[in-house]
Amino acid sequence: MNSIKIRPLDKNIFLRLYDARSACHVLGNLMKSPSLLRESRYKLYEEDFEEGVHHYIFKTIKGLFDSGVTKIGLPEIEGYLNLQSPKGYLTVFETPQNRGVEFIQSNIQLAKKENFDYHYSIIRKFSILRDAVSMNMDISHILDLSEIKPTSIEQQRNKMISMSIEDILQSFSIGTRVLENKHKASNGEEYLKLGSKTKQILDKIVKGETYGMLGSSGIKNRITYGLNRRRFHLSSGGSGVGKSRNALNELILCTVPQIWSDEKKSFIVNPNNPENRFSSIYIGTELSLEYEVSTIAWSIVSGVEQEQIKEQNLTREEWLRVCYAIYILQNSKIHAYKEPNYSISYIQSKIEHHLLQGEDVYCIGIDYIEKTNAITKEALEYSSGTIKRDDEIFLFMSKMFKEEIADKYNLYVISSTQLNRNASDPLKEKDAGMIRGSFSLVDKVDIGSILAPLTQKEKDKIADLLNQVRGWNSPMPNQVEHVFKNRVSSYSEVRIFRYVNLGNMKTQDFFLTDWNYKLIPLEQVISEETDSIEWKKDIEKIEKAILEK
Repeated sequence: MNSIKIRPLDKNIFLRLYDARSACHVLGNLMKSPSLLRESRYKLYEEDFEEGVHHYIFKTIKGLFDSGVTKIGLPEIEGYLNLQSPKGYLTVFETPQNRGVEFIQSNIQLAKKENFDYHYSIIRKFSILRDAVSMNMDISHILDLSEIKPTSIEQQRNKMISMSIEDILQSFSIGTRVLENKHKASNGEEYLKLGSKTKQILDKIVKGETYGMLGSSGIKNRITYGLNRRRFHLSSGGSGVGKSRNALNELILCTVPQIWSDEKKSFIVNPNNPENRFSSIYIGTELSLEYEVSTIAWSIVSGVEQEQIKEQNLTREEWLRVCYAIYILQNSKIHAYKEPNYSISYIQSKIEHHLLQGEDVYCIGIDYIEKTNAITKEALEYSSGTIKRDDEIFLFMSKMFKEEIADKYNLYVISSTQLNRNASDPLKEKDAGMIRGSFSLVDKVDIGSILAPLTQKEKDKIADLLNQVRGWNSPMPNQVEHVFKNRVSSYSEVRIFRYVNLGNMKTQDFFLTDWNYKLIPLEQVISEETDSIEWKKDIEKIEKAILEK
């Protein structure tokens, strides 16, 4: 994705292509209903508003909303600007001609939600024209900036307002793609005449492009077609089963350009991201980013167990592997945040921040789903106060994670929850009924699974199968992934038996069974091993640079 570079416009041209009245209506509605910023049919940017009061008010509204504030008035704006932007506070409240207090109060009072779409469209259309001018595109077929007659200017303006946003975008012969990426909102609708695009679909199937990036579980890759964009995977489990590590492992496998291979005894090019094109985002609520998340990432990339790293129980070779893993991560685009009171708008703001940096964000991990105060406020605002019960809030979260994160931003989303009290009952099936919070949380997920240690009861049930497939020097399975929901293939209500080393997330799948522990023959899908790289060539320089930092 390309960053949109806008060169500054002459102020007179900017004002000629700006409607202050519509800007005031939009700002007033945003103060009353800031959740409008989250709706995918609206796209608003700081540069949509004139430098000065309008710009600072919009920036403040967005900042407050990203922090979880759902009702915005004079006290909130005044307090935010006072703390975050002394220059903005001076401009809005202490510059007499701007009359900031009156501006805020009157626009909140005059704003009508039923008129928001009309004024939003005017803001959007003028922003398109300003961007077109900044890209040296001719806009005279819509507005002639050389025109000086007031009546002609008014006629052109009325004609422009009567045009749809799509009509304006399509009227440009060049640069349209950049403008569309920025200004054309999505209503979530897709269309295909069945039977069309047959060749493209078959080509993708033949080339194996129906698979997304491949994770470490060969069986799960096969039954879910890999880690695909626009998928929401809820992978839950009890404490200590490795939920956070699992999410980090998937993000890292999607994003790092190189990774350690036990088979090659060397670092290799990561087949998922050989050109270091993709980025990923991790949002945690509990783990320390510095001491926990970082060292888990070092262990996954280097293949050296986390406990060895933290206790400095390393050979010289292992230490150099860790150094090179750190070097890989430094040159990757994996962004980690910790925010216990996250909201949907907070998550969206992080995604949009990295998209606007020109990154191709492939996946995001939210560790883990819980009913935060900020999300509760968002749900109330979104539903005009009708969403109150826990099950309704969890259904809202499920809908937002799928539709407003995975689908809207074209991402693979991995998240998890804790389990409820049923998890301790050996007679209870490990399905959606064990999800802590509400059964409704799994409503919108594409893949729902529960990670759990292998029990003695399960070990007895699979003893014969294990004797058939397990080699004499293979480890015993220690984890079962119970896949209770799978929208992407027919493999639902199945169990994956595997061994996982939680120290470095190296995984060995054994077999797949149905819900009754009957074997399902299946070929695993794993990444092809690439050639080893000469990672030791500059390792001493890399080690020195890391130690100096």
